[in-house]
Amino acid sequence: MMSLMGPDIYIPDWMDRAARYHYYSMIETDRGGGDSVRLMKAPAEADVTEKTPGTLRLRLVAAFRRVRVLDAAGQEIGLIRPRPPGLGFTMRRGDSSVWTVSSRSLVMRRHALTFSNGDRWNVHTPFYWWMNIVAKHGGATHVLGQVGHIKRFWLLWVEPGRDDHDLLAALAFMHRRWWRH
Repeated sequence: MMSLMGPDIYIPDWMDRAARYHYYSMIETDRGGGDSVRLMKAPAEADVTEKTPGTLRLRLVAAFRRVRVLDAAGQEIGLIRPRPPGLGFTMRRGDSSVWTVSSRSLVMRRHALTFSNGDRWNVHTPFYWWMNIVAKHGGATHVLGQVGHIKRFWLLWVEPGRDDHDLLAALAFMHRRWWRH
């Protein structure tokens, strides 16, 4: 069990293998007031430093009423836009919906993430002193995380095999929304 001044979190067995699946998201504020997010895979054998920042996996670039999702090569792999007021956000790829995310609590701590294939995830993000990030699918925990040394950073451990661009984009987008509220 893990408790960082918040609810107790069960540490799943896959965490023993998760060192290679450690990520961090970082908010980047530009001069125009937009908040973009860079999601990096941490280096496996070294600490994250300016000299060893890890590998870029994807980047969310904010614009008016939309967020572009770019892969490491800078190719657009999705576009996130708001759904009708109060219904959350959708990431689309071309004409197809990839996922939708909506808040399930007034303080935006609990989120419903639904992928186009029908997979439904429950994601808990930090609330004040509760520094835990937990993403579950089918009752099992597949992502654990915490706020870094400052709010601009989220540290994420993803179950091996679950670290696809679409899930990582959803987590990075939730970080951006959490940062802005």
